Amino acid sequence: MPWGYQPFRPRGFSLRGLRIAGCPAALECRLERMILIGENRVVFGEVLGVHVLDAYVADASKHRIDTERLNLIGRMGGLNGYTRTQDGFKIERKRYSGT
Repeated sequence: MPWGYQPFRPRGFSLRGLRIAGCPAALECRLERMILIGENRVVFGEVLGVHVLDAYVADASKHRIDTERLNLIGRMGGLNGYTRTQDGFKIERKRYSGT
C-alpha cells in the first residue's frame, strides 16, 4: 500500500491533532524504522505516550485499563485479518521463588 494510506475512515470519527477524535485509546509513537519486505512494510516504533479516556481506566494508580470494556480488536496476519479479544480466560501464574 502507498505511504500515508489509511486503511479505514470510520463513520463518525475525525482526525484531531495526532489522534482520532472519539477513539477511547491511542498510542503516541515515534517512527524508529520501516523495513520493506517484498511489497510489504514492517514498521517499528517507540511508544512515547498512551492516551485513554477516563471511562476506560480501571485503576489509574496501578495503570490498569478496563480492556473488557474497550471491546478490542487486533490485526492478524494475511489479507484483511482481524480478531476480537472477547474470548478471554485467565491462568493462575506461579510465583518465582528467586532461588
